[in-house]
Amino acid sequence: QMTSLTADGKTVFSASRHAILSTKGADPGTVKMPPSSSGEPMTVSSFSLSLVGKSAAYIESELKPFVGNSDDLASMTKAFASRNESKIESQTTKLAGKISNRNKASDLVNASLTQKINRELSECKTPEEKSAKIADWQKNGIQLDLTSVSLVTPHGLKGMPGYEEAGMLMDQAEALDSIQNLSTA
Repeated sequence: QMTSLTADGKTVFSASRHAILSTKGADPGTVKMPPSSSGEPMTVSSFSLSLVGKSAAYIESELKPFVGNSDDLASMTKAFASRNESKIESQTTKLAGKISNRNKASDLVNASLTQKINRELSECKTPEEKSAKIADWQKNGIQLDLTSVSLVTPHGLKGMPGYEEAGMLMDQAEALDSIQNLSTA
């Protein structure tokens, strides 16, 4: 949801409001992996199956783009290399949550970027201003500032089993961190 404030015809503040990016219990059979270089769509389940039986070095290299936490990366690599079905299932579910969070973070950034571009171009008065704005973006990139604020959870919810606000905020930070250097170039 977009929130903005204008003064004298210019936007002085705008923000995209969103839910927290923290997915628990995501179904590995339905969570889609980000597009691969081969371009073939894949779910987390099929990605996980493709890792079983491979070397630990290969598994780690395939997981690293999606798992920022080194402890999680080590435990996932170990599980997939072990061929232990229950460990693989547990780590596949954990990976599905991380990929789901990453996908949500990517959607948030894409929506925020689209809103920023549309807003800034709509403020241009002439075609020349628009062309100059686009040329500047092409030369310098587009800076997009994202800030997370407290979730301000009502105290009654904080006692719910499995509800952990600090952990959810860390999931969100990890998801946003995992996409910070993505480029469409």
